[in-house]
Amino acid sequence: MNLCEKYLDIHGFLTIKLQHPKTHRYYSGINFPFEYFEVPSIIEPDITFSIGKFDRKKVKCDIIFRNYEIANKYIYFRRASAGSEYEVEIEMVSENSFVVKFNWIKQRKIDIFLPCYRPQLLILEPLIEYLLLLNGKVLLHAGAITTSKGASIFIGRSGSGKTPIIKSLINQKGARYLGDDKIILYDEFAYAFPKNVCLFDYEMSRNESIKELNTLSEKIRSLIYLLWNKPTKSAYIAEKAKIHSLFLLLRDIDTDSAHITDITETEIYNSMIYNNYAEYWNYYDLWEAFTAYSYYDSKFPFRNYLKLVSSSLTSNVTCSRRYKLLIPSYPDISSIKAVANIVSPEVIY
Repeated sequence: MNLCEKYLDIHGFLTIKLQHPKTHRYYSGINFPFEYFEVPSIIEPDITFSIGKFDRKKVKCDIIFRNYEIANKYIYFRRASAGSEYEVEIEMVSENSFVVKFNWIKQRKIDIFLPCYRPQLLILEPLIEYLLLLNGKVLLHAGAITTSKGASIFIGRSGSGKTPIIKSLINQKGARYLGDDKIILYDEFAYAFPKNVCLFDYEMSRNESIKELNTLSEKIRSLIYLLWNKPTKSAYIAEKAKIHSLFLLLRDIDTDSAHITDITETEIYNSMIYNNYAEYWNYYDLWEAFTAYSYYDSKFPFRNYLKLVSSSLTSNVTCSRRYKLLIPSYPDISSIKAVANIVSPEVIY
């Protein structure tokens, strides 16, 4: 199979060569969630990720957890779920360099049109997180904006209201975007990690401050937008900003309007670690494969995943402005006002 190539450079921290089957240009905005980081070329990628048929490496393997074939610096597994089936081969060229091959054996209808999307979310994204951790950086499950005061980070589980608050602060208060799902933390700075930029572009284009894509009609409209628009490096996205404040978002069913209280350093760090660990289960395939390899090689760094996250957070984030944002069952204008009083309405360019 003849594969096309894309090259990604994530802030100079990590480079990726993505080999993929030819896809229709109209599907680009969905098929390639990390296209924001695309560059013309790279010299030596940290990750080579191929999507397409491949010939398995002939190597004697141990079988671990019944599903994973493990050898020295090598993992192979097959997975069947939700009407699809695929196989993955991982070669560890070095501790910080991986060659990964992904092949669809059986595809759902959506995967036929979007063959590159799920492989990148299931395998590539957690591998990016792992390699960043090895280099002392954290890919945190959080949203963030930046103003003249610096970056404000919003920590919360999926559905806690991060995206509506971020959209409102950009639309109403002139903030700039760092991410609404993931950001990179390193050396007291928050780095942008835009994913599916076209989808956020669509939400911004509606100019609706609070509402998310909850109805079927909105989801259909957003899909049409994604099919016809290619990701761009939008003007409202900032590359990085020094960390100014941390917000933990929690739902409070007993309140009618949002309010802010202080939070201890231990509580905010534990929440960040928990959030990332909870996201762990979205990456079940790769994480279980790495867990299996840890049984084979006791020195494999993934064995210390939680320690890696904890030590990287404490060394990269020492912010003293920590807040707990208690919000009603769904974010409302009081949530925006509560945050805006702290993060400042000014824009930085």
